[in-house]
Amino acid sequence: MKKERSPSTVNAAIAAINGFLSFIGREECKVSPVRVQKCSYRDERKMLKLKEYRRLLQMAQMRGKDTIYLAIETICALGLRVSELRYITKQAAEQGVAVIENKGKYRTILLPEKLCDKILEYCSRR
Repeated sequence: MKKERSPSTVNAAIAAINGFLSFIGREECKVSPVRVQKCSYRDERKMLKLKEYRRLLQMAQMRGKDTIYLAIETICALGLRVSELRYITKQAAEQGVAVIENKGKYRTILLPEKLCDKILEYCSRR
């Protein structure tokens, strides 16, 4: 099963089987779940190339979309998901720190000074 399915699928099946084995009183037959070591690197194929990043910024700038330009710049600078962009507020830029909440977990992100300046300048124009 490990060769044909993802580790999370295998673990879900093992959990179901182990639950059944507990129910029928056959604890000795239970199997340990598959252990997965987290990758500490990103898949290069999924990463935005510098040329692509510059092209996105260029297109936003050409169309006069300063909101989109700043959003792209912020997402790429901080490694955010689009849904996490809402946590980058004027207050966060003033403090230089944003607290991101996603799926019940919190993480603190330090905002680079240049990005804070751009966000605050954008806010003052708006």
